[in-house]
Formats: sequence, C-alpha cells, structure tokens
Amino acid sequence: MISVSNGNGVQYDYRPTVERQPLNDGNWHQIGISFDATRQELRLYYDGRNVAIYYTEAIDNLNSGFPFYLGSIDGSEWQAFNGYLDHLSFCNETKSVDWFAKDFKMLTNRDNTPELPITSKQLNIMGFNIYHGGHELGEEIGVNRIIDIIRNSGAEIAALIETYGSGEKIADALGYYFYSRSNNLSIISRYPIEETYDIFHPFNCGGALIRISQSQKIRYVNLWLNYLPLTNEQIQNQLPSKEIEASEWKTRATEVQQILKEMSPLYANEDIPLIVSGDFNSGSHLDWTKKASHLYEGYTVEWPTSQLMTKAGFTDSYRYLYPNPVTHPCMTWSPMAKNELQYRIDFIYYKGKGILPKDSYMIDKHPIRFPSDHAAMVTLFSL
Repeated sequence: MISVSNGNGVQYDYRPTVERQPLNDGNWHQIGISFDATRQELRLYYDGRNVAIYYTEAIDNLNSGFPFYLGSIDGSEWQAFNGYLDHLSFCNETKSVDWFAKDFKMLTNRDNTPELPITSKQLNIMGFNIYHGGHELGEEIGVNRIIDIIRNSGAEIAALIETYGSGEKIADALGYYFYSRSNNLSIISRYPIEETYDIFHPFNCGGALIRISQSQKIRYVNLWLNYLPLTNEQIQNQLPSKEIEASEWKTRATEVQQILKEMSPLYANEDIPLIVSGDFNSGSHLDWTKKASHLYEGYTVEWPTSQLMTKAGFTDSYRYLYPNPVTHPCMTWSPMAKNELQYRIDFIYYKGKGILPKDSYMIDKHPIRFPSDHAAMVTLFSL
C-alpha cells in the first residue's frame, strides 16, 4: 500500500493485490513514486512499470511538514513491512517512465518493459458505471463480479464511473494499468497510459493517451454528467418534450458543451482516434424518435447532449451498427430499477481516422447477480 495525504483529510491510497504485486516473495522489487506538482499528478511504479496514476486535485506539493513513513503507515511495528529495504533515494525532479524502467533493469538485471504488438487490428472498449465501486452487493463479492464482467467481455480498456476505491483492485486483478482522475472516474488499460488530460472538473471528466501498439495510440475520455434533472420524474409528471429539452441546459447540456470546448485540442489531429464514453444520465435523440415513442411513454425528445456530440463530429458507436431504435433499444438504465423508465444513458462515441465499430452491445447479466444499476456498454472497434 502507498498512501499520500495532505495532512488535512485528503488522502490517496494505492492498494494493489498481493498476487500481482508481491513484496515478500523472496525477490527484490523496485517501488517508485514520482510527483509532478505542475500537473498535480502522482505516478506509482512497481518493478519498472508505471502501474498507477493519480490526479491529486487537493495536493499541489509534498512539502507538508508531516512525517514520511517507509515500511509502516504510522511509524509503529503493528503493520510494518516484514522484509528488507536495500536502497532508498530521493531527488528533486520528476523522473520518467523510461528512467524507472532503466533503473529497475540496472538494479535487478531484469527487463520488465511492456511487450506491445507492432500493430493492432482491433480494440475492445468498455464504459461501465459500477455503482459505488461495486460495493452495493458486498464489500468483496460485488467488486469481484465487476472483475468477472470486465474479464469475460475481453475489454482491453475500461472507463469506470463511481469507482470509489475499487479501481486499484479491479485493475490489478486484471493486470491492467490504472489512472484515477477522481474518486468517481478512472480508466484501466491493458496497455500503458502515456499521458493524462485535465478536462473540465475531475469528478466529471478526464482523459488519457494510451499506447496500444508500437505504432498506434488512442485518446480516451471518460465522463459523468449530472444526474439531475430526473427524467423518470419528468415523464411521470408529464412535462412537455420542449420543457425536458430546455431543462437539460441547466446541467448536462451545459456540461457537455464545456467538455467539448476543453476537449477540442484532442481531436484537432484526427490521425489519433478519440473515444469518449460515459454515463450521460441523459437519453439520445437517435433513440427517442417518433417510431420508438411507444418505448418512452409516447415521448419524442431531441436530447441536447447527444445532439452536441453529433454536431462536434462524434459518432454513437452502438447506433452506427444498429440504427433502428425499435428493434435495438439497448436500455442501459437500469438492470436494477425496473420500476423506472428504461432507456439508454450510457454511450461510447468515437471520432478520427481509421476507426470503425465492428460490434457493440450492453452487458446487464452475471451468472449469480449483476452488481450494478447500469449495464456495461461494450464496443469492439476495427483499426
């Protein structure tokens, strides 16, 4: 475990699994911490690899005046590291991924550099709101079911929403890299995360540049929009469609508008594909059509959030493959709240050259019990 705190109640904890990142296994291991104050970014290393990245919104420097503990969380022996510390060093500059990789090889004569394919012909993406970290159905069982779903889907990159302390375990159990944008949003990836993007508010949006092969990169943005206003209540109260559309600008539509503005530099160069997924908490104008209105209590709604994404040049990967909302409604809300309005609020959008959806579907079942109130959304892209 690595814990970094500002001493005033804000704390970032990295708790990987013992199976994947052992220390007391009879081998020497390298543990590294690098902090970039200008980016407010903490990078954690294990045996030469950058296994986790944290955006530390509440920490802009490590000169707090509080104690530094190594091998223990509080200076006592109650939870002390039962092993040997061979070498410890500090420096006053941010070290790179390559530096840690070379340092590990020099100390151990082992090369732990990620092996990447020369090119990748496809990429499997998942967007998944995991419902309070998967803990709603049990402290361990719920999280383990989230892991089952991601593993069985074959998702190589998953954008998690409502992460709440489970991301580290999920990523490590899958052998994935981990980026924590906030306690809400995170991205886990089979492939190395090279850069991160500070977009909008950390609780609502964040992104990463991910190298998926020796010759290819993708940009991935994960977002969560405000849960208000509650569409289910608006429909129950029989608000006119125009009022529903107008109310979106109080929260979600305005958020998307600002996110797109701040995200625009990422899609200026379309040679690197950009994927945006998330819990929009809002429907799509491609779903709520006149022909499909019987699915939505007779309503047709021109949802501003999906229209904004379309106008910005993004394509809804599911609707690209399944343009008929009557035969393929894809109700991601909700596997649990069946007494509420069923509709699609989780999306995977894409933009850029050389990327097309090959398959897309939702997952809302688990052999025992599905652990979230949102279905997971999956798209397989051809590259």
